[in-house]
Amino acid sequence: MGRSFATHEAPTELARVGAQWEWKKSRRISDHWSLGGYWEVAVGYWRTLDRLVDHEVTDLSLTPVFRLERVSTQFGVIPYVELAIGAHLLSDKDISDRIRFSTSFQFADQVAVGLRFGARGQYDLSYCMQHLSNAGIDHPNPGINFNQLRFQYHF
Repeated sequence: MGRSFATHEAPTELARVGAQWEWKKSRRISDHWSLGGYWEVAVGYWRTLDRLVDHEVTDLSLTPVFRLERVSTQFGVIPYVELAIGAHLLSDKDISDRIRFSTSFQFADQVAVGLRFGARGQYDLSYCMQHLSNAGIDHPNPGINFNQLRFQYHF
């Protein structure tokens, strides 16, 4: 789950909850690093405060995420970097009075850095930069950027 603030004319808050399924295979690329990933399915809620009107949008997404992570450390903290491009479906194309997407279908590219920790590596804290736009499918294509602080618990 994460909470974000967009960096454009109208402040936008984002809360998201999701589920992840790790890929069965990861590949060791050096003595200390492996490359793997997971599928993430999520639902998000956006709230844009624009002058006198609140806009609300629901966001459904499916994202394959690639993760480069340290194999082991002596302190039990595992650093990682993630890259992803996913598909998002928005409930409304009007994000605010000043931001209107031309399509409900959007792509999101993101990069994240984080740490896994805990006795089983069950806790995960990360920072993620995410950009959503329709990748030029239609115009206008204003896009929106989110800066997210995420906390995850792995069962």
